[in-house]
Amino acid sequence: MPPPPGRYVEYDLGVAGPMARTADDLRSLYGVLRGAQEPSTRDVTGARIALWLDAPGFPLASDVRAAIEHAADHLRKQGAHVELAPLPFATDELIENYLALLYPIIGAGLPNPVYDKLGQARDAHIASGDDTLDPYGMTAMAVHSTASYRDVARAQAKRQALKDAFAAWFEQWDAVLAPISAIPAMTHRQDGPLPERTIEVDDVDVGYTHLFDWVSLATNLHLPAVAAPVTQTSTGLPIGAQLIGGWHDEHFLIDIAEALERETGGFRAP
Repeated sequence: MPPPPGRYVEYDLGVAGPMARTADDLRSLYGVLRGAQEPSTRDVTGARIALWLDAPGFPLASDVRAAIEHAADHLRKQGAHVELAPLPFATDELIENYLALLYPIIGAGLPNPVYDKLGQARDAHIASGDDTLDPYGMTAMAVHSTASYRDVARAQAKRQALKDAFAAWFEQWDAVLAPISAIPAMTHRQDGPLPERTIEVDDVDVGYTHLFDWVSLATNLHLPAVAAPVTQTSTGLPIGAQLIGGWHDEHFLIDIAEALERETGGFRAP
């Protein structure tokens, strides 16, 4: 995520990566960014790809799910083995840990009056004796945005356990195919605090912070990821797929994106 306005700093969850309209251009730009030797490409034939679609608690619009299923079919046509596979940990563990590390970064850039108000909400929650916390709610934002170093250190330790579990599970896979977001492209909303906004998923209003769900795996566990176009909605809005790999597997993810591009035709302007 970008730093607050007026600040130049790399935060724990920050990432750098090029944007391009074709996989080949992406490969060239990434080579410039990384400064590595010319990469060797890999055929996706026989690649083991985990299809991550069933995530309890993560809303997913039907047209997005259909698009990712079509992406899986496209990769199968290119010779990849694509199978539905659940993650090795519960999705609520993942999102709770992600937000416990994301909100302190947001809190660091808030004006003092806003930060102090969140601190008061945190104190009130602690004083209530209620040990439950909806990760998508306003109280969670207040608690985590004003977290102590001790809280953040504990969340980092939990994240390392998630990283270890993923690494062991990933030994049987070469990549993960997943949605990028619960919904297609949407009109940006700035009305009120994040947890108080909503998005519509198949005619049902859900919390705006569910937009963090599907990106939490790659972002929180520091995994390389490529977003590739798949299709468009009936109104011309783009729907993309997320390809997630292991450490230093960026080039192979681009190979998979290129294989997908051969089937879908690649980028189309909205």
